[in-house]
Amino acid sequence: MNLKTVNIKKVENLDLKFEEVETKDKKYVEYMVTLVNNSNKEIFLTRVSTSCGCTDATFSKLPVLKEESTNVKFSFNPAGRQGFNQKSVTIFYSDTDDEATIKVSFTVNVK
Repeated sequence: MNLKTVNIKKVENLDLKFEEVETKDKKYVEYMVTLVNNSNKEIFLTRVSTSCGCTDATFSKLPVLKEESTNVKFSFNPAGRQGFNQKSVTIFYSDTDDEATIKVSFTVNVK
């Protein structure tokens, strides 16, 4: 699984990019982003959108308390695909005052 951690000090738009991954066996390529709440307020994940139907995402809608963390997991299905596949997942999150997104980009080279 490909992993990244984001320390959230305030709600703001962020971009995150994973290193390119190569796959030959047509198995799902899995990713996980851990969000750590280092702000003074609860944060909420309101939704997660993917760039196409070949990518699935799961996340918790429970509030993330101060100094707590939550995970957003997503996977890319390479079945029926060849070459470089550039995809993205957008995490929508907020606190009681502000809303923002974290755009996560990744590329899978299907051999």
